[in-house]
Amino acid sequence: MHHVHHLGNYITLLNEQEILKPISIIEELFKNQVNAEKIVDEVTEIFVSSLRIRYWKNYNSPLVLYEKYKKIIRFLEASWLISLTQSVESEGQIDDLNIETDYIIQSKRRFGQANYYNLKDVFSQFSLCFLKAEVYDYFFIGLNPNCTDYPYNEDHDLSVLQALYQLIELSYELCISGNYRHKSVLSEKILFSELEAFRNRETVYDYNCSLNEVFDQTPKNELLNGIKLVLEILPTADFWRGNGSPGNLVHYFHDYLYVLDEFWITFLIAKVSDVDLSIPWQFPNDMLIGLDISKNQWILDPWHYLQSQFKYRPVENWRKLLDECLETVLSNRKCNIKKQKYFLQTISFIRNLIYLTEIESYISWERKNRSCKINHVMKDYKKNSEELNWIVSKITHYLLIDRIYICIPLIKENSKPEIILVIPSCHKQDLNEAIASSKWILAEFPQYSIRVYHTTEVREAIKNGGMAFLYVTDPENLLYINPKSNYQAPKILLEPSKILQRGNIQVEYELEKVDSFFQGVQFYLSLGKLKNATFLLHQAFELSYRTCELLILGKEKITHSLRSHQKLITNYIDEFNTVFDINMESEMRLIDLIDCAYSAVRYENNFNISWTDFDQLLKKSDLIRTICRKTVDSVLSSYQLYYHKRRIS
Repeated sequence: MHHVHHLGNYITLLNEQEILKPISIIEELFKNQVNAEKIVDEVTEIFVSSLRIRYWKNYNSPLVLYEKYKKIIRFLEASWLISLTQSVESEGQIDDLNIETDYIIQSKRRFGQANYYNLKDVFSQFSLCFLKAEVYDYFFIGLNPNCTDYPYNEDHDLSVLQALYQLIELSYELCISGNYRHKSVLSEKILFSELEAFRNRETVYDYNCSLNEVFDQTPKNELLNGIKLVLEILPTADFWRGNGSPGNLVHYFHDYLYVLDEFWITFLIAKVSDVDLSIPWQFPNDMLIGLDISKNQWILDPWHYLQSQFKYRPVENWRKLLDECLETVLSNRKCNIKKQKYFLQTISFIRNLIYLTEIESYISWERKNRSCKINHVMKDYKKNSEELNWIVSKITHYLLIDRIYICIPLIKENSKPEIILVIPSCHKQDLNEAIASSKWILAEFPQYSIRVYHTTEVREAIKNGGMAFLYVTDPENLLYINPKSNYQAPKILLEPSKILQRGNIQVEYELEKVDSFFQGVQFYLSLGKLKNATFLLHQAFELSYRTCELLILGKEKITHSLRSHQKLITNYIDEFNTVFDINMESEMRLIDLIDCAYSAVRYENNFNISWTDFDQLLKKSDLIRTICRKTVDSVLSSYQLYYHKRRIS
């Protein structure tokens, strides 16, 4: 598939019930079969079709090969899921062997256990994504496409075919042995984890290009001609008996799915980022060659059009109709009137998305409350190159520097630019000394703030989902790079989406810990232990601050002082000023009181607090939880929006 990068293993064709019970796919596949030969033969047919021109004409229609292809993909996904559970399943089987007395049963269990290990061995040599890609290429070449030079490498690796045969034989033997019935709690957790990953996917595949590259792969006119061909085929029968390249339509339909998925993601990000969907996209009318705007008024308000289409029919239903349409046009059967109606709606939607693809660079990302002006602001600052050059020369004269970046915090449009120094992680240069020296250098430039980090902490933070450092180290923010530096950016920087995904998981984990502390507060209150409840309340406050700091700055402040955390975070999020008002003595007394709780309860056991003070702190805990959650959602959406715009630009 020419838009897909095959770097990750995930489910595409199984449904939720099948993910939780993958053995059901294997059972259905081998139902009433005395051996695995029938499925082996079907894999062989797909392989042979890629070697023999027009071999597909031996079947009633190209649909026969498409159905065989999907059957094999479903089998691969099911056997991969089973292999994931093999280690915990095997442990359970070993335990069972200790209590079994029947020698035949023991032998069957050992045999099944060996099959589990062999399944895992095969997938360790050939990943699921690789095998699925190879099967697709066999199938696609077999339908004789002449509209593309994909796949770019048509070498046939027999070891892949042998691996497929081996997986089929092993799965058949596992199916008839019955050992899959002995499930453990751990294996269930693994399957539920894959189910959750499946539910969280917003696109069918992981794609390797952006919308502005679609027409590089397939010219716009070809995609529109493909739609005309679909409209020609639907009301007819036996179309492929006299025509010879069904692979072209398979190629176009993959383009159609990609465009659908990409606009769904674009719309989704716009929603979560609070983009004003009432603002039209400003584009020249002459860009839409071939589209009569007077008859296609929807193009004048694209956000409204996308919103109405995805409200009328969820994206998963559009995908299903698109695949059913492909099956129909490959079937050599005339489509019935009712189905034609649904397919015409689907194809019309795809056609309109192709026109939107042409103007995607004019997408309006203006938010309801403020516009995204950060890049423009930075360009204005970089125009003052003389000033920045002087700062860079001074810093590099006094300090050993790997890289220097400048950026505006994403979450505070009017804040001053931050200069970020990345210094070598070596014993020759102390971090605190570097911070002090850099602040001295910038003393006469109060319009800038400065942060200093070691290379190792930047690299590790990014690998672990550090979205703040991902944004800071964007090439657009780079001011200086030391030509003698050994610094190497993490390879994962090539895939911001994976960092954002890891970052999301990490933030949710931190918020779960915050919730746990608050639950602990309620527990100690129920026991009447006010001092312990106050200690855990301090921990909940502190972790709330630290979570926001990690998300915004990339690094938390190492202190148990809530006053210090409050001072730091309010530089970026004004709303935190409402938690403890620094201008009110009574508020400062409260923050000092809860700060005292940490050391006094933990180390000295001489802390006392009144119910009145505790009640006030408890009310503030509700406030900080609300602000923290709001901040997390806002910052995450800002990062997602920024990188989505970077990806499509």
